[in-house]
Amino acid sequence: GYPHQPGVLTEHKGVDFHRVSYRPYPGEEGEYLLRLLQETGRDGVTVALVMIPDYIGTYETNFQRDIFRRDIENLARPFPHAHILDYNDPAVFPLQESRYFLDGGYGNENSHLSAEGAQVFNTLLLRDLRRLYRGGA
Repeated sequence: GYPHQPGVLTEHKGVDFHRVSYRPYPGEEGEYLLRLLQETGRDGVTVALVMIPDYIGTYETNFQRDIFRRDIENLARPFPHAHILDYNDPAVFPLQESRYFLDGGYGNENSHLSAEGAQVFNTLLLRDLRRLYRGGA
């Protein structure tokens, strides 16, 4: 079954804590994204690929983030109009603040922002989108 129930935040590593290996996404989804990036490039549209923050326990559960990040960078590299905004990083977003998340945690593959966390995230995202649309990379 699914490793967590909505609304439950696992704040401590339990004896059954397990980490989850990165699984690349299916090829068909990647093909659609590539076509979308090609079309937006032809149209001169700036694209932001946004990596949303996870609670620190979820972040540690998904331990192969570097492989995922490299895959996203490789995907975006041929498209100068595509920019990666990575907020799933403790140096960028306070992933350890449990009040910013509704669920997730140690042993859970994903988490969701609380209303308070979404407000913090939106502030950071808007700041970076303004920078992108003013011509900064």
